Amino acid sequence: MIPDFTREGLLPPGEHPCSWSEFVARFEGLPENGRRGRQMLGLAQMLVLLGKAGCRVVFVDGSFVTREKWPRDFDLCYLRDGLRGAELDPTLLEVSNGRSAQKKRFGGEAMPADFPIEWNGTTIRDAFARDRGSQVAKGLIRLNIEPMQQEIERWVGKRETEERKREEIS
Repeated sequence: MIPDFTREGLLPPGEHPCSWSEFVARFEGLPENGRRGRQMLGLAQMLVLLGKAGCRVVFVDGSFVTREKWPRDFDLCYLRDGLRGAELDPTLLEVSNGRSAQKKRFGGEAMPADFPIEWNGTTIRDAFARDRGSQVAKGLIRLNIEPMQQEIERWVGKRETEERKREEIS
């Protein structure tokens, strides 16, 4: 279960596992918030690609998993256990220009959880556990992709169909 936000609008410290339906209910936002909806679709599309390449666990961070009504993006890191790197979509391997290809296609970015970002061995996963500005400990969402892969794929198919219909109308 996803806990309530702290007074600062963050998740309390720790890794918070949840189901796909719980994640969507909590973070997709209201229909009038198209930004959250587009980001949720991009995140789900990314999860489908990671799952197809054998990824089992991801952690979601960024303003997307805060109380922020209009998040900038989502940040995702993944465990490489079971991942078949040769099967990863090329966009997920593109890291140039601040991962701009990922951000453009998905509305967020993904990195290996064990990727070191500081000389002292701090990893992306470690960094996700702290607020970037204040360095206050905070939580992140843990999604176990394997058991929810089909549910995510169905959700993506439904949302993509809805998007095509909206485009046809406009």
